[in-house]
Amino acid sequence: MAAALSMGLAESAWAEEASLPRARERVERLDRERAQTARERARLEAELDRLAEWIARRKASGTSGLFGDPELDRLLKRSRALSSQIDRMRREEHRLESALLAAARTLEAAYAAALTEAKETFDRSSDPDERARIARRIAALEAQRRQVVAGLARLKPRRDSQIAAADHAPTATDDPEALRAQADRLRDTRDKIARRLEAVRRRIAEARMQRELEEEMDGFLSEMRLVDEGDRAAARLGGEAVAAAGQETAGAAENAGLPARDSDGVAAPVAGASEPGSPAFDGNPPATTDNTRTAPGTGESETFFHLDRLASRPEAEPGVAALPPLGEEESLESLEAQETQLEALIRRLEQRARTLEAQAEAIE
Repeated sequence: MAAALSMGLAESAWAEEASLPRARERVERLDRERAQTARERARLEAELDRLAEWIARRKASGTSGLFGDPELDRLLKRSRALSSQIDRMRREEHRLESALLAAARTLEAAYAAALTEAKETFDRSSDPDERARIARRIAALEAQRRQVVAGLARLKPRRDSQIAAADHAPTATDDPEALRAQADRLRDTRDKIARRLEAVRRRIAEARMQRELEEEMDGFLSEMRLVDEGDRAAARLGGEAVAAAGQETAGAAENAGLPARDSDGVAAPVAGASEPGSPAFDGNPPATTDNTRTAPGTGESETFFHLDRLASRPEAEPGVAALPPLGEEESLESLEAQETQLEALIRRLEQRARTLEAQAEAIE
């Protein structure tokens, strides 16, 4: 029965893992195609920028003759063709990014399902060797899943920004006013992305401050734990010394036929006796007004409890809003990656707007 169960668990785990290589391969293939398309688009945009400069210089030279300037006409025709080709490349890039985003989310869900299955298998298994093997597989799956999550964190904001830019992407035209209008729309998009960049930078500052606070709190708690341990050790040694002194006093009094006294010189009660009008002593510390018992010999129990609570989770100071914890998809590193991507997109939009304005001036 155990062998059959082990075989069934192995087959289930194998079936779960068999889909992961295919999903990973699809994500890697789409990512390569997207990167290749982006490089080709960037190359064409650089060529279009150089062409716009040539057109501006050609028109400024005033070399057109009676029948116009054939070279300028050729450059303008090439400029329109490049603009159309760039538009097609940009649409293809957006299509690949959409497919990549969906495939990456599917892969992340597959990893989550595989992890759930592996953890359930781990709980059902009683073989130490089998559990050790499953634990290693769980660690590997979790590491791979985190890589996918990190990739999604980098891809998602980039795709959102690319979609915003594509909504105002320039199209091929010979109308100078239309080209200038396209340049204005690109700058409007640039301004929107710049506002988003400022929000990301504010979140980065908060994340850095949160990390610094956590590091300071860790150091503070480490120091307080050392102090706590020192106080406990001192209290323990002091209690042992008091107990030893009491034993010596009791022994001497017993030898002399006198009632034993404690360290403060107060006579100890005789066994079985109690003070007049008071209940018999039951060996427990007296109850306080809130129906809780004080710990014998410790007046610092509340302080110890407070430190234990701090050690589990620091509390925010009154009136100070606690920073929200950073999730997996919003780590400091992913926020910094978003900042870099948004900065690059802003520069590219400004460059395209200037290119369109140069084309408009060349056509006039």
